[in-house]
Amino acid sequence: MQTFRLISSTNKSTLKNKGGFTLVELLVVVALIALITALVLPNVAFVSRWNIDSAARKFSSVVKKTYNSTIVTGKVHRLVFDLKEDTYMVEVGPSTVLLDTEKSRELDDERGRNDKSSNDGDEDTEKPSGFTEAKDITKKQKFDSTIDIVSVHSEQSLEPIKEGLAYVHFFPHGVTEQAVIHLEDTQENKKTLAITPLVGRTIVENDHLTQEEVFGD
Repeated sequence: MQTFRLISSTNKSTLKNKGGFTLVELLVVVALIALITALVLPNVAFVSRWNIDSAARKFSSVVKKTYNSTIVTGKVHRLVFDLKEDTYMVEVGPSTVLLDTEKSRELDDERGRNDKSSNDGDEDTEKPSGFTEAKDITKKQKFDSTIDIVSVHSEQSLEPIKEGLAYVHFFPHGVTEQAVIHLEDTQENKKTLAITPLVGRTIVENDHLTQEEVFGD
């Protein structure tokens, strides 16, 4: 009989343990999850802000190096942004390059149509740009896997460019094409990188600001 009672007691204990967590245990688990979340989320936000701030500083350094190289070499340089790949690079070209604006492109298109009509149906050939990658300044850069190039607004376009390629030119006489670049990361941190027309300076602002808001034009 004693043996039977022992087995019965053990079975009851086992059945009790199989019944699941008690209310106290559940409350402890919930409290631990809340504590871990409270500790982790601020760190994620901090790392995200640090990443976009670091990317802005690195970009500002590239702008300064590009400006200095333009002055020293006497050759036109340009930043090339790929908004699809979220990358940028520096290219160097000849000593004289005309700024390509919407109006100049319209004139080129018109001249191209006239040339095409006078060439008896010859196939169009793409005119080389004369620019090559300036790897001595920087190789092609990606801001970060969490950072997107939202738009680039330079003097070449009336509206910000939000897809494809965008360019910002640096000229040997010390003048840079004024431009505003908007960045945003996955945590919705926003940055405005504004390239000034002189001295190769980059103004870094939080949030997305227009050219008028940055330069007061």
